[in-house]
Parts: sequence; structure tokens; C-alpha cells
Amino acid sequence: AAFVPTEAQRIVAANPGTHTFPTLSAEFPYGFGGLPAELQTDEVLKAYLAQPLTIYLGAKDIERDEYLDVNPAADAQGQFRFERGKDAFAAAKKLAAEKKWPFHWQLVVAKGTEHDHEKMFNHAACAKALGWKAAK
Repeated sequence: AAFVPTEAQRIVAANPGTHTFPTLSAEFPYGFGGLPAELQTDEVLKAYLAQPLTIYLGAKDIERDEYLDVNPAADAQGQFRFERGKDAFAAAKKLAAEKKWPFHWQLVVAKGTEHDHEKMFNHAACAKALGWKAAK
């Protein structure tokens, strides 16, 4: 979502361990810092925030398991997946508002769900995350 223009209707990041924050102050892959100059422009950040990106999180994904990226750069995003996802969304929304840029991200939370792909996919919030219309 950060680097490739797309005509996708929806891009979903479900319970990722870390995020690419829309900032130059964090080194890639945690932000845009350290990338080639042509990828560190306002135009690139603006395009990233305009992508139809959904951050889909399990509200109980709050464990630091063996699969979670644990290092100072990752921990700067939060201590666990749920916190990191909320923080990434908030940072993106804030930057878009400050710059008056289009912002097409959405945050969808599966309440009561931890880091479990089956529960995430079967959760009622999944349809919203994927951009599906609710069944009537």
C-alpha cells in the first residue's frame, strides 16, 4: 500500500506485527526513513494515506508472543499488535488532517478476538474490513 499505485477497492492489513508509519523519523520498514529520496516526499506520503487501506485488528491481540517483532523500533509503535495498529491509524489520520490530504484508511476492530486468523475471518467485523455489504 505504501509504494505501489493501485486501483484496488480495499487493501486489508489484518493483525500485522508492525506497520509502516507515514513518517520520515522512523527507519523503513517502520517508517519512510532511510529510503531513497524519491520515496521520502510529501507526494509519496499523501498517496499512501489516500490508499483504501483497512487496518483490521483483534481487540484482544495484546500478547507479546514469539511471532511478534520485538526490538526498539517495533516497540516504539506499541507493545503489542492491537496497540501498534491503533497507533499507526492515529498517526496516519493526524498527518492527513494536518496536511489537509485525502485519507481513505479505516480502522476495523474485531471485539473479543485475539491473534487468531480463523476467529478474525469468522467475526462479524470481517465483512466491514473487506468492504463487503452486510447480508440482509
